[in-house]
This record gives sequence, C-alpha cells and structure tokens, in this order.
Amino acid sequence: MRKVLVSLMVLSLLPALAAAVVTNPEGFEGYALTTDWQPTLAVEGWEFNKMHGVEGGQLASIVDDGGTQILDINSQGGYGMSGFPMWDADGPADADFAVTKSGFDIKPLSGSMGSEFVAEFTRYPDTDPASHMTWQVGIRVSEWGDFGTPHSPYMWESTWNSTGTYVYLRTWIEGGTFTETELPGFGEGVFVVPGIASGEFGEDPGVSPEWYSMEIEEDNVTQKTRARMYLKGGTPSAWTAWMEHNASADYSTGGQVTGWLGGQMQFDNFYIIGEGVPPPANLPGDANNDGLVSADDYASVQSNFGDTGAIGIPGDANGDGLVSADDYASVQSNFGNTAGVGGVPVPEPATMLLLGAGSLLLIRRRRR
Repeated sequence: MRKVLVSLMVLSLLPALAAAVVTNPEGFEGYALTTDWQPTLAVEGWEFNKMHGVEGGQLASIVDDGGTQILDINSQGGYGMSGFPMWDADGPADADFAVTKSGFDIKPLSGSMGSEFVAEFTRYPDTDPASHMTWQVGIRVSEWGDFGTPHSPYMWESTWNSTGTYVYLRTWIEGGTFTETELPGFGEGVFVVPGIASGEFGEDPGVSPEWYSMEIEEDNVTQKTRARMYLKGGTPSAWTAWMEHNASADYSTGGQVTGWLGGQMQFDNFYIIGEGVPPPANLPGDANNDGLVSADDYASVQSNFGDTGAIGIPGDANGDGLVSADDYASVQSNFGNTAGVGGVPVPEPATMLLLGAGSLLLIRRRRR
C-alpha cells in the first residue's frame, strides 16, 4: 500500500520537476564586497580581462545596492573589459527542454571618452567558436572600434556624438551568415546612458540611471531566438521577431557567455533556464507544446489547420508533421495528460486513481 501511494505521489510531482531548471544563476550575493573584484573561471565562474592589458580606470567591483549585492563595471579610462568567456554559464542542453530562457538586469551609468558605451554578451556552446552564437545581445552608443561590429547607426553626421541607442539581437547561421535585428522600444531619439554626448553640439541627453531587464528565448524545436529589453519592473516591451540561430549548437556539453564592456554600468540576476517538454519527446495531444493536453490544444489545431512542416509544429498534436482532423482526435484521446520528466506522458488525475486502484487489487490477489 505504501509503495503504491509513494508511486502516485512521485507521478503527481513529475510535471513540476520538468517545468524549469535554473542553471548556474548569478545574483552576486555570495561574494565579499570589494572595489577590485578579480574572479577566476575556475572558482567564481567569472573572468574580466583589461583590453590591451592597459591599467587604470578598469575595475570590477561587488557593491551594495540598497541591501542587494550587484556587479559594478567601470572602464571609463579609454579602454574596456572583455572575457572569452566572461561567464562560465553552462546552461541546459537543447534536448532536455523545449525552450531555453536567458537574461540579466543592467543599469547603464555613464559612457567612456564622452560618447562611447558598449555592453554586449554572446552565448555559444563549448564545442563551437564564440562567433557561432545562438544569441548575442548588446547596447551600443556611437562607434567604439575596439569592440568591432555592429556599430550604432545613431550618430550625428561625421561626429561620434549620439542621436540614439542601438539595442540589438544577433545570431549566427551555419554557413557563416549573421542575422541582426533591433529590439523594439529603442533607436533614434531614445537614450539610456546618462551623460553621453549627443546631437550636433554634444549636449547631455538628460536621462537618469535606470535598471533594465534583458530577456532572451531560444526555441529548441524551431532553432530560433528572440529578445526584448524594458525598464525593470515595468510593462515588458514587444519581442523581436524569431531569428534563426546556429542549429548545430545543442549545448549537450555545456556553454559559455562572452562579454564586451565599455563605460560604467551595473549588473544583477544573470540566469539561464530550461522550460517545457523536450522537443524529441512530444506529448501526444499536446498541439501547443506547453506540456499539458487541454482545451488550448483544440484552439492550436484550429488556428494552424492545414499547416505542414517538421514534427511538432504548432497544431501538430499527433506528431505527423501535418495539422489535420487527426490532431483533433489526438487531443480528445489524450485530454488531461501532462508531460513528466523526459517527456514521458503522465495520465490525468482520474486515470492515475484508476491505476492506483488496479495496483491495490493486484497486491491483494498476490497476498491471497
């Protein structure tokens, strides 16, 4: 009897266990406060290199921000900081989750040399070069040649004075092609870095330091990435369109995050999490791939009816790559099921009770 009850309890917990896993989150709370933090990849999982080996004005600090510890970067001395990798982020393998979500909070404080600012991070697998990223997100003001492309297109004619903020998502596609798109809500006339020289005469844009949340999602089924950035705690902005990314980057052996930082800025709450049912193990009836067969799946079949493509496309409840009447039947026959660890279907509660009752009868018969 006890074994049956324990088995039922474990089954009921499986969907929750498969819902999300946070890999190597970083909130900077476990470190001593210091104005000269010099971490290593082997110990703290971070590493900051002073560009060109130039000393002066390039410091990483752990500081208190109203009771919360954060990372403060100051590279105002004319050169920035880099890391290859900068964060030993690891991250879940694509095969384990339908979606991989990454993000961090950033507060730009000031630029460098009056008109320059760069904050750029790139995620790539251990087995590939850093250029073969599944995503690169960045904030750029003006044209800082040391950090390479992309440069901000928002500059006043032949000067380095800024006319806006370039916030972007970049991905790499097999064959050597990069895709690049701008995040909604920024661009010409929008400033997020205080004190930057702007306009024809290099005037201060008059903005105050604000925390922003950067969010990135990788769809491990379609092999695409999207991103957005918005004021922390505010209404999330629109996502970019889904961008194709390096399909061979499956993160089966882990991954890293590089960084390029120029100016003064603060960071907190880095994370990489996996969510949803693993793509290779589609749950029968789960047309919208949310790990639950429900009325929403009928709607997914209806809105995508007639579509064809890879197994598991939206609306494909039976996994044949075609959204048809057969998918309605699959939703109906599997209604209420959820996906457990590894994508193994977990019956709805009523079915689980029947299974439990049947197990009890078998036990009683054996005892007789």
